[in-house]
Amino acid sequence: MDRELTSLLVLLILNTFINDAVSVSQCDPAANGLFSFGPKCEYLCHCQGKQKCNDVTGACHNGCDEHWFGPACQYYDVAFNVLSRQLDNLPEPRYSFKANEGNPNTCSYTNFESAANERQIPPYWIIFFKKDVYLSKIELQSFPSAIYQGYYDRFKIYIENYPSNKTSTSTRNYIPPAKDRLLCYQHDGLNTPSANMAINCGRSLPGNSARIELRNRSTQLVLCDFRINVGRNVAFDKPASYSFGNGHNSKPGLAVDGIKHLTCVYVFASDPWWEVDLGTILQVNRIVISENNRKCRNLRWGDLCENKCGHCLDDYCYDWNGYCKNGCESGYKTTDKCLDECEDGRFGNGCFGNCGHCLDGLACNKTTGFCDQGCAPGWTALPTCKHECEDGRFGKGCFGTCGHCLDGLACNKTTGFCDQGCAPGWTALPTCKHECQGDTYGLMCHSSCSHNCKAGCNKVDGACNGCADGLKGKFCECEDGRFGKGCFGTCGHCLDGLACNKTTGFCDQGCAPGWTALPTCKHECQGDTYGLMCHSSCSHNCKAGCNKVNGACNGCADGLKGNFCDVKEEQGFNAFEFAGVAGGSMGGCLLLLGLVFASVLVYRRYKSTPKKRDLNYAIPDINLVDTGRAYRDLYEIPVKKSNEDLYYQTLQI
Repeated sequence: MDRELTSLLVLLILNTFINDAVSVSQCDPAANGLFSFGPKCEYLCHCQGKQKCNDVTGACHNGCDEHWFGPACQYYDVAFNVLSRQLDNLPEPRYSFKANEGNPNTCSYTNFESAANERQIPPYWIIFFKKDVYLSKIELQSFPSAIYQGYYDRFKIYIENYPSNKTSTSTRNYIPPAKDRLLCYQHDGLNTPSANMAINCGRSLPGNSARIELRNRSTQLVLCDFRINVGRNVAFDKPASYSFGNGHNSKPGLAVDGIKHLTCVYVFASDPWWEVDLGTILQVNRIVISENNRKCRNLRWGDLCENKCGHCLDDYCYDWNGYCKNGCESGYKTTDKCLDECEDGRFGNGCFGNCGHCLDGLACNKTTGFCDQGCAPGWTALPTCKHECEDGRFGKGCFGTCGHCLDGLACNKTTGFCDQGCAPGWTALPTCKHECQGDTYGLMCHSSCSHNCKAGCNKVDGACNGCADGLKGKFCECEDGRFGKGCFGTCGHCLDGLACNKTTGFCDQGCAPGWTALPTCKHECQGDTYGLMCHSSCSHNCKAGCNKVNGACNGCADGLKGNFCDVKEEQGFNAFEFAGVAGGSMGGCLLLLGLVFASVLVYRRYKSTPKKRDLNYAIPDINLVDTGRAYRDLYEIPVKKSNEDLYYQTLQI
């Protein structure tokens, strides 16, 4: 049964170049639109925009196309726009990708040599490939400065097998074990390295990463251009052939015409083969074969190839349904046909990545997640812009320095404004970067330093920077009762005995009772007024005015007494009253003598009574005449009931 040899595009890479140009006729463009040069027009032009090159030298007047560099743009650079990083990953414009974006005028910088104490390993720059490649020739360019070139003294280049889970910034200090590192080159230290260096490993070394490593931590790695030369295509337009009896009418030379996917060779035979004649014995470094099992060309599908494929990984969709064979390109949603681009704010394979904070609210690159225009103010860590500025920094690149915000709060990391106001001692909202001027201090500089300060005061709390003679304390204050510059002023009479304001002499809470003339309170109440604010008037019964504090009279008019002369004095007895009093007193004495006599009589009768009789006698109450002047009191008269027991009868007089 016949087997199908799939269509081929063969690219043979050889590290060589034409040294001797010969006169040739003009090379016409090929049917596929590509230009060539050389004695037999056998070399493919790689000019920017697929433009024509010089027929003899291959020189491109507008520069080389992407991935190509060197004489006549014949060297293929596998490092172009490949994922890279460096030890410190400084923000724009110093990030690692500046070294392999194809522009030697932009450079990648690690941190300064002064950061040595913060490092665990020497500065490095590293590039990562998706799969193993064979590397031998490397070209690099540093910034043309003796200092930067000197840092490359005894530097090394390693080809490494780097684990895929170690490429993030969190593993910046990871170095593969010795078994996974192959030394490509080490500078001998005899001369200062040149700004432009061409490195030859001496042999092809396999690996998925290449690392430039400086000698020690006290250095700075500045790399402006990095290219890995894997050679040139020596198979282009060479004679090709395939199995005899091929059942397909495609030409064997379509596999070496320089175009992938569009023009292909199909081989149908029991023993399929295809070959290209390079014309001479060459040392081949790399072979690239592109296969295509499709009948449709130009990334199309359908019965009549009428439909265009979506954004399929490796540019491959099935002929019959348009489904992407190997999944979607980065930046597109994971669907069968890969037609839907990631929504703004998402990126990467399957759109699972979250964008950072890009300048002007732009969406990040939906393939890489990079903020191609830079970070929004308040954010850093290019190219992803996912790290907010540290406290105290703000703005684009976090280069702004915050002012002095209230309560030690950080300023707004976008605008730099102190949204809650300025800290005491600072002004100039909203940035709060101006200290209080002159003799002002405190919140919004609304307070004034004491006049007694010798050399101004602290802008935060007003504490004096030295006191005038005879003064002391934090604010160089006067003693209670004194005020003003030099404390020569004497306070008035302030409410509740409080001291006056030691700057103005004012009684800020008001005057004490009996005093007026706010705010100094040095005038006593006038006339017949007294009390708080002198709002009360002395009694009309006062003989010589009243006390200015409480209104107590200074003497009363005749017949009156008391603090406010509001009580009448008591009158003396007249002759009739005196006689009545004397008569009442005499009657009281006679009544008392009568009581005594009656008591003696009762006692004798008691003694003469036979013992067997019931001796339970009660002395009846004696009704007394109330004279109005005599007193009442309690008297106890003992009544003997037996020889042994005494009983008492209370007699009220």
